[in-house]
Amino acid sequence: MVTAMAGRRMLEKLATNHAKTMTMWRAIFKSARSPTFVYIRKRFYCQHREHRVNAINIQMLSDTLHRQIFRRGNDQNASNAHDQYIDGELLEKIKNHLQQHDLADKQTSKQEDVAFQLPELHGSNIDEHFRYIANQQIAHYKILIDRLIDATLPSKPLTWECRPGWTRYDGNQATSVEFPDEEALVFDVETSVMNGRIPVMATAVSPTHWYSWVSHHLILDDLRLGWKHDNTLKDLIPMEANQKGHNSQKKNHLKKLIVGHNIGYDRSYIREQYNIESGNTVFLDTMSLHNCVGGLTSIQRGNWKKMNNGDHDANGDTNKEAFWAKLSCPSSLADIYTLYTNNTLDKSPVDILIKGSMRDIKDNFQTLMEYCATDVYATHVVLKNVYKLFLLRCPHPVSFAGMLEMSSIFLPVDESWQYYLNTVEYTYQDLENELNTLLKHLADDACHLLRNDRFRDDPWLWSLNWNIKRNSLKSLSNISKKLLKTITGELTENIDDKILEERLKLQKERLHAKRGSQKSGYPDWYADLCPPLYIKSELNSKWRSSPVNISPTKRIVPLLLRLAYNNNPVYYDKKYGWGYLVLRQDAIADETLYGTSHKEKCGNGDTDEQKLQFPVRSWLKILKERKNNSHDGQACIKALDTSQVDYFNPIDVELEPRRNLSQGDKLLGPYTIDIPGVDFYKIPHKDGSHLRCGSPLSKDYLKQYEDGTITSFGSDIAKRTVELKLMLSYWKNAHDRVRNQFVVYYKHDEIADSIRNHSQFKPLQKYGAILPPVAPAGTVTRRAVEATWLTASNAKANRVGSELKAMIRAPPGYHFVGADVDSQELWIAALYADARFGRTHGCTAIGWMTLQGKKSQGTDLHSKTAETVGISRDQAKTFNYGRIYGAGLNYAQRLMRQFNPSMTLEDASDKAKILYASTKGITIYKLTRKGKKILQKLDPDTILDDDWIDTTGHEILRKHLRGKKLDSYIKSKSKQWIGGSESEMFNALEAIALSEKPKTPILECRISQALEPKVVGNAYLPSRINWVVQSSAVDYLHLILVCMRWLFEKYNINGRFCISIHDEVRYLVKSEDRFRAALALQITNLLTRAMFAHKIKIYDLPLSVAFFSAVDVDTVLRKEPDMDCKTPTNPLGLEKGYNVPPGIVH
Repeated sequence: MVTAMAGRRMLEKLATNHAKTMTMWRAIFKSARSPTFVYIRKRFYCQHREHRVNAINIQMLSDTLHRQIFRRGNDQNASNAHDQYIDGELLEKIKNHLQQHDLADKQTSKQEDVAFQLPELHGSNIDEHFRYIANQQIAHYKILIDRLIDATLPSKPLTWECRPGWTRYDGNQATSVEFPDEEALVFDVETSVMNGRIPVMATAVSPTHWYSWVSHHLILDDLRLGWKHDNTLKDLIPMEANQKGHNSQKKNHLKKLIVGHNIGYDRSYIREQYNIESGNTVFLDTMSLHNCVGGLTSIQRGNWKKMNNGDHDANGDTNKEAFWAKLSCPSSLADIYTLYTNNTLDKSPVDILIKGSMRDIKDNFQTLMEYCATDVYATHVVLKNVYKLFLLRCPHPVSFAGMLEMSSIFLPVDESWQYYLNTVEYTYQDLENELNTLLKHLADDACHLLRNDRFRDDPWLWSLNWNIKRNSLKSLSNISKKLLKTITGELTENIDDKILEERLKLQKERLHAKRGSQKSGYPDWYADLCPPLYIKSELNSKWRSSPVNISPTKRIVPLLLRLAYNNNPVYYDKKYGWGYLVLRQDAIADETLYGTSHKEKCGNGDTDEQKLQFPVRSWLKILKERKNNSHDGQACIKALDTSQVDYFNPIDVELEPRRNLSQGDKLLGPYTIDIPGVDFYKIPHKDGSHLRCGSPLSKDYLKQYEDGTITSFGSDIAKRTVELKLMLSYWKNAHDRVRNQFVVYYKHDEIADSIRNHSQFKPLQKYGAILPPVAPAGTVTRRAVEATWLTASNAKANRVGSELKAMIRAPPGYHFVGADVDSQELWIAALYADARFGRTHGCTAIGWMTLQGKKSQGTDLHSKTAETVGISRDQAKTFNYGRIYGAGLNYAQRLMRQFNPSMTLEDASDKAKILYASTKGITIYKLTRKGKKILQKLDPDTILDDDWIDTTGHEILRKHLRGKKLDSYIKSKSKQWIGGSESEMFNALEAIALSEKPKTPILECRISQALEPKVVGNAYLPSRINWVVQSSAVDYLHLILVCMRWLFEKYNINGRFCISIHDEVRYLVKSEDRFRAALALQITNLLTRAMFAHKIKIYDLPLSVAFFSAVDVDTVLRKEPDMDCKTPTNPLGLEKGYNVPPGIVH
């Protein structure tokens, strides 16, 4: 922490150099831990001034800030917004709306005003400012792209040089060069998967030359198959002049553009990109350009593949379905190239790179180099086709500049990365071994039930196949031949007949069985778990040490654990999947069911027809024992103990009243499965009761273990098994992705001077970096996509390896500076609602709750939803975001039953309807004259004021027309939502999604060609609504990235963009600049929110959203700076285990 005097000198120097840029933000004013910020607090609060409020008493920006942002130059619209006037009729409408949702009389909060001089903005309004700074950032790169597009590429060389490093081709002449000395290149890298994914070859083309690069490992063939080693800069591809220590300044770097398809992957193999300074080389991803222009939803991708495979009935294919499939395709280079050229790419050589050794690659060198160069050529073709389309459909310069910045993700690591991997792997293996050992014990214990047929009395294990595995016999003919040869040799001797008979008998017994098996003597279900005795593992030359090969994925495990769903034993049915058996009341009185027959043979002893019989008596005994000893976890085991004299009378047991186990859903049961005395019910699937439960041990049912819906009637071993499976779930899913991260470590002389000269630098410690292969627009919504880091979860105390993010460490002399955008997507959607309804911040219920709602008072959106349907606030968040993204009633019903499995289908349906009626509202439609005339005859009472009808009138009209289109009877695009707290939000979102050319209101990016109404009509509406919200959130991110780059360059803040995860952004900044970077983040948020308000023509901004609620300054990546990230693999936490102190929250 800087001292007060040091902080004062820093700020006074800043004031001297930039007199108009002294800024501060509310969140930092509240921090009393930093003397620097206490000093600033005294200087920049607005003292003794009246707060600016809008017509509904919500506090706005101070007059000082409002004037600088919204009342600039010749912007007449904004100038008139100093005191935005709302006429009396509109104000009354707003108040009635808020009163309807019990918000009109709620007191609004007031904060201390903030006033300071902003950095000098460009243009006459905030939009012009962003256009100016974005154009400044991308102008030169656009020139380079135009050169590439306009160029006629030179011919590819006939033969590629097989020598290490770069080679430039001038016609037939090949020249070794240090790197391609070009400003613009199309580039592609090929790697050897079997050798740690190191780059082995690459090709590039400029408007004038072809280039090839070959790894020295390929020439020397010095890597063994499967050998893994630390990746170093020497293994990577140089693209710039050598800069020792990576200390070159940006201004000395040549601005360079590198184009590629999924270029984030290729970027991770470029040497200079591991410099801690970002440089001036940018990367343009043609795959992301395509996703912006013609990306597909996940449903469309599936349908596209079906149609491409000749299935023209895919998803009820219509002409419009076929039309969008002709306009777009999935995002692979081969598919996009075919889309624009009708030609195909041969991708077969890639198998050599995936499966082959270095020798295989070298033997096929010319083929693979030609394959790589062909991809470069195809990428250039794709660029020529999609780039100009992209500029037409995403015209704002911020969109392009934001995508370029998003391609520069940089994650520093140190030797704790390898320590983390080793620790997690050892812990995982240890716990997995414990889990498997426990399961083996359970299987072995179950085998003991074979004695005296005790398995017949077990309500879980009775249904298994208990037939005994026998050794097969050698043929008698083979035995006879061998014996005959032996005996013939002794016929010359006088052997007594009795001795000969005995010898023959002994020989037959010795040779009777074929080669022995561990399976013999065990029941079939157990034998199925045993590996063959005489087959060695492909990965381990040792013999199998255990007779049981069992894991939680085996179908038998829920039975061994004696799991119960709603206190009923689970059972697997081949037709219906996993469910549970419920004893019928009449079974108690049926003494024929008290027998212990397991599988009764039919009269002739034929085992093909067998009758299953549930052990009713044993189950009743267990229920009684459990009721009498409710806290005894061994009640089930004791009830099945046959060593004691049994005086149990089943008639004495009273079954609990059967609840509505099917929850009103006939698809859940009861089903008849030919087991007397019981009914079968399906365990509900999270995606609908029409689907089968694959395993009650899957992660989808973890919450049901926590709330007691699924329990174990078994021993403590079973409980520990479930606990272990939960602990291992994260690393099991993330293991391959995390271990396969391409990490590059620096040698000592390659470490930047800024790190080596820092007092905390440790010469013996390893430092390195990871460049995640991010696609800056990986989905149709333009969201960035990357498999590991952009979806990384936060550390959890019961998840092995979940401290992953905290392994990203700022090197000595650097800090991470970042913030989470508060309720980003919710605020965006609410802003669109306010703009449509009353052009005033907070004029709708959803807008008011977003700006002024308080959790403590139950007036925020999540608390309101929780109160409406009787669920927790955390559960309400899931409902709210799902609804905003376009999810319907069916989604809400499924979610409610996931949160509360005992809820009936009818209750879930009722609650979902209540929730949607209070939030989304009801739907109304505007009748045409023709429609009104018909409905007046059918049911005039359904016609509302001003010729509107609700869903009842709509249904009557639809049935009457018997499938005819309603276009002549209901006005086009007249559908409206009314009555709900979010009705205006959905009206606004649907108006955008259903417009002729849907585009985001802020940066005016158009929706994918494959989703435009002229192509798909009214189909895919939830996806299109989701696109409006999420694509607007991408606009928000791009504005932040562009503004931060502008401020970093303007004020020489030494830092670079690090990563954006969900709604958070992180920058890696020199330690002495960390507080100035935090200032820049707050200014950026202010200007970004102001840009949103300006573009929807509300020329003001609420103070409550103007600044980040907190800016984090930390040395590791984690959700909160004070999170110690304790997990099973990091039990001591970051502070004690890794010597990482808590970060600072401002």
